[in-house]
Amino acid sequence: MTLGTFLHHQWLNFWRARNANKSLAIQIIIGFFYFLIFLEIAALGLALPFIIHEYMPGKEPVAIFCSYIIYYFLIGLLTRFQMQELPSLSIQPYLTQNIKRTSMLRFLNAKSLVHVFNFLPLFVFIPFTIMVIAPKFGGISAVSFLFCILALVVNNHFLTMYLKRKSTSNSWWFITIILTLAGLKALDYFKLLSFEKLSAGIFLTLLNHPVLCFIPLAVAATTFCINNNYLQRHLYLEELVNDTKLKAGKNFAFLNKLGDTGDMIALDLKLIFRNKRPKSLVILSGVILLYGFLFYPQYVRSEN
Repeated sequence: MTLGTFLHHQWLNFWRARNANKSLAIQIIIGFFYFLIFLEIAALGLALPFIIHEYMPGKEPVAIFCSYIIYYFLIGLLTRFQMQELPSLSIQPYLTQNIKRTSMLRFLNAKSLVHVFNFLPLFVFIPFTIMVIAPKFGGISAVSFLFCILALVVNNHFLTMYLKRKSTSNSWWFITIILTLAGLKALDYFKLLSFEKLSAGIFLTLLNHPVLCFIPLAVAATTFCINNNYLQRHLYLEELVNDTKLKAGKNFAFLNKLGDTGDMIALDLKLIFRNKRPKSLVILSGVILLYGFLFYPQYVRSEN
């Protein structure tokens, strides 16, 4: 089956749905709000050079801009992990047919790329690149810089897909991700590692040496291959409908020593991590608790 056939099936599935007219109206309203958001972000991208000149006079706009790119992609990775859905496709009927799995994987990957998170950064990076980077570093450096940003966006996209799929089967993946991000922020907070200097150094080097843009492209291609290979290994009907796997629960062995109280806590934790909404609330609560570590140190340094 070709990509067009899958798209045709999705089109028929949408219009044959029970509430097709209602869904279409909702999609139009959501699309309108997305359009407004895109306009606002594009305006921010156009005004960003002037904002930097006004609030940071005497500093190089390109260096300031590059120093926050790593922050953007790290925060974007955490945001994607919470808000970006895995690409949905009623794939069980296709698995019983004589259809190549590579075709299904190609459609899943192509469909997943059409996401608002993949288009939002372009409305900031493209205007800034055209207005500031291209006049100073030249057209070749500007184009290579945009290719680097696109590669990092694609890398974040498929890395999020892979980590979400792994954390679905094993919650320790999710805990490891949170601890890793918290550890990186702790290194930055205690000034053991400066993300601003690291980010500025990396992207200014890419601007001065455009040939290095192949490194982010290679990283994105590697992440895509890892995610694609994982899907290819687990794209089997018996894994999708395995009752034993669905019934398997998470064990919290460290709560066993608390007796009945530990059993009740374990049941509550299973209910929380089994459902998306309470799980997201728990994660957002942790992010809110760490809010001060992200922003308050900047105010303290500015007052000093």
